[in-house]
Amino acid sequence: MSQTVNGAGQVVANELSDEEKEKIYKEVQQLMESTRCIVQYELMLYIYNVIIKRLKSLGEYKDSLALVKEYSQKRRKLKKTGQEEIYQNMLKKKEAVSQAEDLQWVLKEADRIPDYKDTEEVRAWCEQEMERMDKQEQRRATIRLLIIVVVLVLVVIGAQTVFKMYK
Repeated sequence: MSQTVNGAGQVVANELSDEEKEKIYKEVQQLMESTRCIVQYELMLYIYNVIIKRLKSLGEYKDSLALVKEYSQKRRKLKKTGQEEIYQNMLKKKEAVSQAEDLQWVLKEADRIPDYKDTEEVRAWCEQEMERMDKQEQRRATIRLLIIVVVLVLVVIGAQTVFKMYK
């Protein structure tokens, strides 16, 4: 059961017993099975990375090398399609922005795919829109406050007029 760890922090396959290799192989099979029901991009990407790392630790055990290649391809494809899907959803939400919460959602999606296409431009647009919405809300708050002050002044003037009439 002697295990040697290489510079990348992976257990070197030659040092694993066949029992240990089989145990890792079965764990990887369970992970591969679990990917059938995962829909979240980041979780699926994480699981693929774990599968690949564990399979690499097995070296040439059974079909590990072929599975490393297969899951590396799946990971590349997932990155490409997953990022594009997030990007398209972000653009749809951007077009439908009506309030600050929508902008927060768009920014959150942009954070999931940094450096993908024009997400930095979308991020800049969101920040400008948030600033614009904040200014607009400040103007509205100022107008509401002025209306309240005017109403109070009118009430005070009206009350003084009424009191003068009865004096």
